[in-house]
Amino acid sequence: TQLISAKITVNRTTDKSNPSDEAIELRSSGLFELLGAGAFAILMAMKHLYLMLAPLYLFYLLRHHCFVARRREDYFNYSFSFGRFIVLGIVTLICLLGAFVPFIMQNQPRVHMEQILARLFPFGRGLVHDYWAANVWALYLFTSRAASFL
Repeated sequence: TQLISAKITVNRTTDKSNPSDEAIELRSSGLFELLGAGAFAILMAMKHLYLMLAPLYLFYLLRHHCFVARRREDYFNYSFSFGRFIVLGIVTLICLLGAFVPFIMQNQPRVHMEQILARLFPFGRGLVHDYWAANVWALYLFTSRAASFL
């Protein structure tokens, strides 16, 4: 059950003579963030339109997974965990590259990968070609979200 639910551990110092030195450490197991990163990587492999959300989700994951909070009295002290960052990168890359394994296993993997990239990002014919409505809708949603923060 610990692997399914997020775990919060509370560590208190045993020195009861000075209660102001009491430190409470809040830690999440990070499982939900890792599952979310893997699911988002699979989603991007299925529909590359979600690539524009990747920077936002990256900053979310950096803040909630890679920065570990330590609470002292009335403030939090955040420190960057390089180990969590490496694990997050490995999970994301495995899930993202897993979709391309069948093409890499073919006789000419470079030709297949060039064809996939040319179809995913059609710079030769213009990015808006037949998808102008979706691009306008994405720009509208972006400005709407940006305006909601102001």
